[in-house]
Amino acid sequence: MTKPAYRTFLRALREAALICDGTGTVHELNDRAKRLLGTDGTEERNLRGLAEGARADLSEWLAIACATSGPVPVQLRIGDPAVGEDSVYHAEASLLEPSPDRADCTLLVRIEHSDARHARFLELNRRIDDLHQRLHDSRSAERRFRQEATTDFLTRVLNRRGFLGAMKDNLAEPAGRGGTGAVVLLDIDRFKDINDRHGHTVGDLVLASVARVICESVRKIDVVGRMGGDEFSIFLRGDSEEPLLSTAERIRSTIQTARLGLDFEDVFYTVSVGIHLFDATAESGPLDELLAIADGALYEAKRAGRNTVCRATDDTRQNTPAT
Repeated sequence: MTKPAYRTFLRALREAALICDGTGTVHELNDRAKRLLGTDGTEERNLRGLAEGARADLSEWLAIACATSGPVPVQLRIGDPAVGEDSVYHAEASLLEPSPDRADCTLLVRIEHSDARHARFLELNRRIDDLHQRLHDSRSAERRFRQEATTDFLTRVLNRRGFLGAMKDNLAEPAGRGGTGAVVLLDIDRFKDINDRHGHTVGDLVLASVARVICESVRKIDVVGRMGGDEFSIFLRGDSEEPLLSTAERIRSTIQTARLGLDFEDVFYTVSVGIHLFDATAESGPLDELLAIADGALYEAKRAGRNTVCRATDDTRQNTPAT
C-alpha cells in the first residue's frame, strides 16, 4: 500500500491511528493521532519515546505484533499537556505488511483514550439491552396476539379454535395426567328466552357467570372453552370416571343455585350437560368425533327435561339439539 493510500485509509478511521514500523518509528498518522501526540506530523516520532510510562514493554509488544496476524493490545501512558499528567490509552497493533526485518514491517496502530473506550463499551451494552428489550416486547406482543386469537372476548375462556388446540395438546401428554378422559358439553337452558325477555346485555352477563362457575369448578390443568352461542366445552382427565362425573354434576348444581341480581328482579338459569368418558391412553379418534358423542349425550339431557347430566353410551350419536 502506498503512502497516499495509507493517508486515505487513516483519515477514514474514527479513532487516532498511525502507521509505524516494527521499531516503533511513526511514518503516517491521521489528524486525531496528531492532536493526541502533539505533533504536526513533520518531525519523526517513535512510540517508545512518547509512551515511556507504558504498563507493558513496547519493544516486546511491537515484536509480537510483527509476528502475529491478529490485533495485539497494550496500554499506553501518554503525556497530556491539558491536564499536566499522563493519560491512559488503549492501543492495538495489527500487522499490515510482514517482513523478516522488524524495521521493514508495517503496522497499523489504533489508539483510543480509555474513557472513550469505556464509554463505547457502555453504549454497546446499552444497545444490546435495547435489542433484548425489543425482542422481549416483540415476543410479548406475539404471545398477546396468540392469546387473543384463541380467547373468547366475552367470557375470557378459550374459543373453539383454542379449545381444540389445547385438547389436542392435552391428549398428547403422558398418562401421568390421568388415564381417563372426559369431554363435557353444556349449554344454557332456554337461553333464547333470557335474551328475549331481558335483552342481550343480561344474556352476556349470564354467559360470563356460567364461564366463571365452570372455571372455579375445575383444575388449572383442565381445559375450558366456549364453542359458540351458549355452548361451553370442558376437557378433563383423571384416574377414574367417578371424579369426572362428580365435576360435571357439581358444575350443573352450582349454576342451578346461582342467580343474576337485577334492579327489578333476579334472573335464574340452568344448564344441560352431556359427558363422554373414554380411555385417554388409547387411540381416542378424531376430536370432532369425541365432541359429537358428547353432543349426543347433551341432546339426551335436553330430552330428559334439561338441568341434568347425561352420560354418553355406546348408542349415543350426534343429534339435533332441542330448543
